Amino acid sequence: MEPLALEINGVSSGYGRVQVLWDVSFTVNQGSVIVLLGANGAGKTTLLKVIVGLVKAWSGEVKAFGEDIGRLNTARRVRNGIAYMSEQGIFPGLSVRENLALGAGRASKAEVRERLSLVYDMFPELVERGKSLAGSLSGGQRKMVGISKCLMAKPKLLILDEPSSGLSPKFVAEVVEQLHTLRSFGITMVIAEQNVSFLETADSACVLEGGRINFSGGVDEFEGDEALHAAFFGLEGIQEV
Repeated sequence: MEPLALEINGVSSGYGRVQVLWDVSFTVNQGSVIVLLGANGAGKTTLLKVIVGLVKAWSGEVKAFGEDIGRLNTARRVRNGIAYMSEQGIFPGLSVRENLALGAGRASKAEVRERLSLVYDMFPELVERGKSLAGSLSGGQRKMVGISKCLMAKPKLLILDEPSSGLSPKFVAEVVEQLHTLRSFGITMVIAEQNVSFLETADSACVLEGGRINFSGGVDEFEGDEALHAAFFGLEGIQEV
């Protein structure tokens, strides 16, 4: 039996004396997609930073592909196959190609060319924008560059923080379609969001409220729980982040 891609067991964390997460637990199967849902301030970004090592877990366990990574620094976690896209995701003052090359880290020139070829196959729209400044692109295209920059590291686990941030509904739909493309390549993804549109890409969902897991289960279970759905996402405008 293959190890899980990610195991979060009883994780608590925060900043200074301020606790943000309380006893958070969930798992992610290899090749699957989980969406961490929650409003602003629910603890989603803190949880992602604990996974990638930018914030230390106060207690609990973080395992990736069967290995306890709690004592590893961020660089080691990246080398072990974890890629993280923050809300910004790109360096706006650099070209698309420069952003992608940075994502490849210490890869050789031959490896960079090989990875660029794969990324361009996934997102051919980037080919003609290679020399354009990333900051000059549309919102949806910037997210595409951010995701592609992560893919240049050849990750086994891709972690995305609010990929809908700052986007109109039209561009949100574009990003959702991009993630559908990644699913076809079997990439494991953890997506932190407050936009329920991203459930279209997911196998499972966790709902964070006040730093605690309020729900964890399959997408069908979440969508079938009308009270839970309404409690967090009943406002008509919530999907138009």
